[in-house]
Amino acid sequence: MAQVIHDRLAEKGITSFLDLEELRSGKFNEKLYEAIDNSNNFILILSKGALDGCISSNDWVRKEILEAGEKNKAISIAKTLKQMKMDDASISKATGLSIEEVHKLKAD
Repeated sequence: MAQVIHDRLAEKGITSFLDLEELRSGKFNEKLYEAIDNSNNFILILSKGALDGCISSNDWVRKEILEAGEKNKAISIAKTLKQMKMDDASISKATGLSIEEVHKLKAD
């Protein structure tokens, strides 16, 4: 699904960064953080179980979410996680938003 979205955006002339498993070596973290920093929007597309490892501080999905949160993209991430029916406490932990802030968000 992520590849399809990436391709459709490219067809419309919209630049996007696709986080592929094979890029997780070498300078991947720098490329990822640069892509997040340079983006106007952050869309995190997750496969089933992708958040299971987020309790570990070494988990790449967690690092990606935290980096986006530090770049003030946390609200978009939190809304996405609410749409995925994640509980407010977990969203708060993943984004750095307070539970009260997360609770006020509408999933739309």
